[in-house]
Amino acid sequence: MTPKIERIVEDCILAEGPHWDEENQCLYFVDMRGTAIYKYVYETKKYTKASTGGKHVSIIIPVKGQKNKFIVTLDREINIINWDGESDKIIVDKKIAEVENNPDTTNLKFNDGKCDPSGRLWVGNRTDIFTLAKHDISGCPDGMAIDVDGNLWIAIFGGSRIIKIDPRTPESLLDSFSLPAKQITSVAFGGPNLDELFVTSARLPTSGEELLPPDNDIEMTPKIERIVENCELAEGPHWDEETQALYFVDIPGKAIYKYVPATKKITKASTGLKHVSLIIPIKGQKDKFLVTLDRELSVISWDGESDKITVDEVITEIENNPETIHNRFNDGKCDPSGRLWAGSISLSESGEFQSGNGSFYSFEKNKVTKFISGVTISNGIAFITERKKMYYIDSPKQTIDELDFDIVNGTVANRNPIFTLARHDIPGSPDGMTIDTDGNLWVALFGGSRVIKIDPRKSETHLDTIRLPAKQITSVAFGGPNLDELYVTSGRLTIGGEELLPPDNGAVFKITGLNARGLPGVSAVL
Repeated sequence: MTPKIERIVEDCILAEGPHWDEENQCLYFVDMRGTAIYKYVYETKKYTKASTGGKHVSIIIPVKGQKNKFIVTLDREINIINWDGESDKIIVDKKIAEVENNPDTTNLKFNDGKCDPSGRLWVGNRTDIFTLAKHDISGCPDGMAIDVDGNLWIAIFGGSRIIKIDPRTPESLLDSFSLPAKQITSVAFGGPNLDELFVTSARLPTSGEELLPPDNDIEMTPKIERIVENCELAEGPHWDEETQALYFVDIPGKAIYKYVPATKKITKASTGLKHVSLIIPIKGQKDKFLVTLDRELSVISWDGESDKITVDEVITEIENNPETIHNRFNDGKCDPSGRLWAGSISLSESGEFQSGNGSFYSFEKNKVTKFISGVTISNGIAFITERKKMYYIDSPKQTIDELDFDIVNGTVANRNPIFTLARHDIPGSPDGMTIDTDGNLWVALFGGSRVIKIDPRKSETHLDTIRLPAKQITSVAFGGPNLDELYVTSGRLTIGGEELLPPDNGAVFKITGLNARGLPGVSAVL
């Protein structure tokens, strides 16, 4: 599971200024209120501490080419100190400068600082390219670091989080990560490969609120919970906001499911001999659902309790011709107007996938319109109506594609790939997907044991990965009372002789603590 959060040092009052020393593979940082400097050695996990004699210290940076020499700020002074990294005291060798030594600023002290690539020290800098209020982010921006892609990682004091932003695009929030401490003060990349983020935090009493060390009363994130087991190929999760229930299907198991989180109750009904690939409630009609049964799109009645369904009406049948007679429906979803979009899987007589005989359709008021031909495995669908875009997956293409989307007329056009798995060395094939309120896509990777998060507004932008204990991840949907729980379906098909065992394979998972919210599932309008 990623990200993994590990607490390495405890009991600072106001930890700040993390600096990774690549030469010695150790992290230096300070406790401003505790008036102390620290050294943490990555390999041994040992940390040492030295007092600064009652003076506030805000930065510690090694001096290049001088063993045991550091630049530190002590109150208003910039000093060179001598410290062997073992003893509990420092020696001030030289005062380089003192700032703001006048009656108006006598109580001011240095705060954050950092060296530029030339080794020049800068202190007291700030940025005006991102505004927390515009993104409804609580807390105040504090220390920050930059990654090799040019993105900024910013500690949010009082916000229990780190945010990742793109400074090249004003107000561009890429991601947000929760931490089990409230007062996050600064960040620094480190570790042997510089791919570990070290984060400092504080426990200052503010407004009478006492923050206790270490952090074991706060739940770590994200959390993965298995809620349903023993499906063959769970698919098509749909969160119904009205009933606060999750609906999904088991395609080869030929069954539909209802899961109610409030009671943790699971009910199941058989669809007989026909494969079912989606189940979507019909708006304004109690116990009525739109389902796909092999090649048929049908209306069924189901009370959510019994183990059988009633087929009320077959709306249409697709691909009923000699070339596609073995095809069947696969993934589908309603756009915000309630119009259904769904596609087919191209199958041979023996039931094997064959290339390019499937299609992708819209269904509206008994009208069926084919928009894409040459499909092999029609899968994930998502919409951003504000940008007039649809996102679509034909799994063997190994891409997530973008199309221009006209919700009024119900049309799509101009299909182009915006994310390619091979370019990011990501295993598996893209399957189902969903979208969050920030406009990011969450994509299930069949055979990849993961869900990836991407930004479709910027080509080839991979934001995050969540690893799961099942291999065949099939689809995702946000749900829960606040739409901040990610439901993930999986399969346990035997492919290439590899047998995948339950309970994790073929399970449905609930992931919490992602700092993301989805959109309500849209019911079908007939």
